[in-house]
Amino acid sequence: MSTESTMTSISLEISNPCNERCVHCYLPDYPVKHIPFELAKKALREFRAMQGLSVHLTGGECMLHPEFERVCRLCKDLNLNFVILSNLTACDARRIAFLAEVQPQFVNVSLYSMDERAHDAITRLPGSWRRTMDAILACEKAGVPVRLAAPLLKENRKRRLKRNPSLLWSL
Repeated sequence: MSTESTMTSISLEISNPCNERCVHCYLPDYPVKHIPFELAKKALREFRAMQGLSVHLTGGECMLHPEFERVCRLCKDLNLNFVILSNLTACDARRIAFLAEVQPQFVNVSLYSMDERAHDAITRLPGSWRRTMDAILACEKAGVPVRLAAPLLKENRKRRLKRNPSLLWSL
């Protein structure tokens, strides 16, 4: 029996900034810093050479990275399963088409409430619920797997699913 261990999964924070200012976030300020593509490429290639299998692309908001799509394509080219952690508010039709093309294992999306006002109050970004929901539904229509992260917070605990529970379960 071998005593060597293998790292099979990593999280790669490719971008610091976020377009939301969630009340529960541990990073109150977001300096605009993105990991250089060449450094991400080096890390991903080394990880794959170590028999790595899965990458979680995260940030702040990873889709704000100026070379987000190149990083995703590299994961695909290296035959790595990759998961995208995002609020999807920076996702337009072109980005949805890109996600459908590269097929991440899934996109993990934070949705704090089915009540639009409660969600927007938590993210402190007016309109974020609508943009997130529109992107979730567009991903579903395009065949991009979505997984919802719905953390229970004091701000949403009483209104989490009361507004439209059937919509949540239909996703």
